[in-house]
Amino acid sequence: MRFACRGAILLSLGLLVCFSVGCGSSPYATPEATFETAKKAMTDKDYKTFCGCLTPECRDDQAAGLVLAGSLAPLTAQLEGTEEAKADAAKATAVIEKHGLTQESTAKILRDLATNPEDRKKGLQKLVEPIKDRDAFIAEFFSVTVDTAGSSEEKVIVDDAKLTDLKTDGDTTTATCVETREGSETKKAIAFKKIDGQWKISDL
Repeated sequence: MRFACRGAILLSLGLLVCFSVGCGSSPYATPEATFETAKKAMTDKDYKTFCGCLTPECRDDQAAGLVLAGSLAPLTAQLEGTEEAKADAAKATAVIEKHGLTQESTAKILRDLATNPEDRKKGLQKLVEPIKDRDAFIAEFFSVTVDTAGSSEEKVIVDDAKLTDLKTDGDTTTATCVETREGSETKKAIAFKKIDGQWKISDL
């Protein structure tokens, strides 16, 4: 009995210490934790984990942005006129086509967006509709763009990024992301949303 009680006490003390130092805490327990998880994922090129830090809506916005970038890549390559740019454009195009998109279909949606800018959100959603696995699409697109860029400037969140001015109201938090890009300090708004007890980036 004495040993059983001693064991229970030691277990309780261990749990108390564990909780007090955050042992085993969720990577999404707070907005700060989610931000650090996302930043580390970008550094580690762990893009599936990065996607896991985003709300579904924010992830789709990221995917739509990449579709836009990939669709414009051939034109950019033509303007640059280098073999490297053409090779990069070909890689981006290959990822887009692998995930069910074509230059023709995206071009039509882009034309519709140009003539009906008020339907931007609906148009962007159309861009990602054919993509069945959006996490995989983002990961593959980053692997042929961010990974080959040779510069941290291409990262969504750079290594020295930090959060300031956090303001939480219930299940939402707004903050400022401070980074160094091209040698200068930049600031951009970032937002978080609490979903099922986990904080996810809702606007980036």
